[in-house]
Amino acid sequence: MRRRQAALIAVVAMVSGQLTLGGTPAGAATGPGLPTVGPGLAAMARHQPAPAARASITATANDVTGDGLDDVLTRDRATGRLDVHAGRGALAGAATLATPVQVRATTPDRVWFGQGDLNGDGRNDVASVDGAGVMYAAFNQGVVAGAPQLSADTGFLQGFAPNMLPLLTDYVGSDPNNPLEPDGRADIVFRDSGAQSVYLYVNDGMVNGKPSYSNRGALLNGAGYLTDINLADLTGDYFKDIVITQTDGTMWALDIFAEVDSNGNPVAKWYKIIGSGMNSAGFVLFPDFNADEYPDFAARITASGEFRGVLHSRRWNAAQPETVFDASTGQLVQAGWARYDWIF
Repeated sequence: MRRRQAALIAVVAMVSGQLTLGGTPAGAATGPGLPTVGPGLAAMARHQPAPAARASITATANDVTGDGLDDVLTRDRATGRLDVHAGRGALAGAATLATPVQVRATTPDRVWFGQGDLNGDGRNDVASVDGAGVMYAAFNQGVVAGAPQLSADTGFLQGFAPNMLPLLTDYVGSDPNNPLEPDGRADIVFRDSGAQSVYLYVNDGMVNGKPSYSNRGALLNGAGYLTDINLADLTGDYFKDIVITQTDGTMWALDIFAEVDSNGNPVAKWYKIIGSGMNSAGFVLFPDFNADEYPDFAARITASGEFRGVLHSRRWNAAQPETVFDASTGQLVQAGWARYDWIF
C-alpha cells in the first residue's frame, strides 16, 4: 500500500502538484456525465483491428522533422513565431527536446494548430485555423537545418473554432469496409458546437491539391463536458483509444474493445486515468518520448508554465487504469512555456 501511495504522489508531483490519479473501478462514471458511443463509432467497432506492429499505430504521430522521433511544435504568444522542438528519443529532463528551431517567423490570425500527414507523403504537415474558421494546410516539403520547410497555406475546410476541440491525427483508413487500418493520412476529430457530439472526418486523399474529407458520423454523443480530445493507444490493443478531459478535471480513456457481449459484439468502457486536476493543464499531448512505440503523457501547466512528461508503463491493467503511466518516470521537461499560446 505504501508503495502504491508513493507512486500516486510521484505522478501528482510530475504534472503540477494538483493532479491525482483515479482509482475508480473500470467503467464507473463520476462527476459530469461521460459521453455515450455514437453511431459512427459503433459501426467501426463491428470490425476488429487486424494484427499489426505497434509501430503502425503509434510511431511518428508527432514527427514533423522526419527522423522517426516525436517532436513538439509551439507558437510564441507575443510574436506569433512557430518553432519545432525536436525529440531526442528519451525522456531526459531539459535534454528531452532539442533547442527550438524556427519554422515560421509569424503566424497571423491563427487560433488553432495541429500536425499530421495531410497529403499522405510520409511527412507531417501543419494545419491551422484562422479567426474566420477556415482550416489551412501548410505542406511539409522536407527538412533543412532541422526545420520543416512548409508550403504556403492552402484553405481546405471551414467552420472550425477552438471550442470545437479539433484534433488532427491518423485514426482510421478511408475504406469503410476496413476502417480500422490507419492509412497514413491525418483525419479530423472535432466536437460540434451545437449538437455537442464528437464527429470524425476521414481523409480520403488529395483532390485538386487539397486533402478531401468525408463525414463518418458521430463517435460520441453528449460531449458537452469535454475540455480536450485526444487519440492514443493507452490500452495496447493496437487501436487508438479516445482520451478526453472533462470540466471536473478528470481524464478518461474509452476502450471500444474492452469486453465482448454474449453475441460476440464489442462492449466499450470508459476508464478513469487521472482523478482530478486536469483543468490546471493548458495543453495535453501524447508523444512517444522514448521511441518505444507506446504513447507517453505530457502537459503544460497553466499556472507555472512548466511542460512536464511521464512515460507509458507499457502495461494496461483494466482494474487499475491509473497505472498506465509509470509514476516513477515523471519529470520537468521545460520551464517557462507560459510564453507559448499553442503547443502541439
